[in-house]
Amino acid sequence: MSEDTDGTDGTGVGKTGEGSLWGARFAGGPSPELAALSKSTHFDWALAAYDIAGSRAHATALAAAGYLDDAELAGML
Repeated sequence: MSEDTDGTDGTGVGKTGEGSLWGARFAGGPSPELAALSKSTHFDWALAAYDIAGSRAHATALAAAGYLDDAELAGML
């Protein structure tokens, strides 16, 4: 893929990972498999409300079972 004028590889992420989670920590970019996985974040946004609802239900169940006290539950909700 040819380099765009913004210094990226056409994906909006710099060739060494600028703008990504690993940008400043590693000399090279991620493996192709990890890069492909990280491009699926649009699915994460689409499912975020369901993920949050599930986490809240889990915390409520943990509190009902006595694993969390009221303050801990309130901090999670």
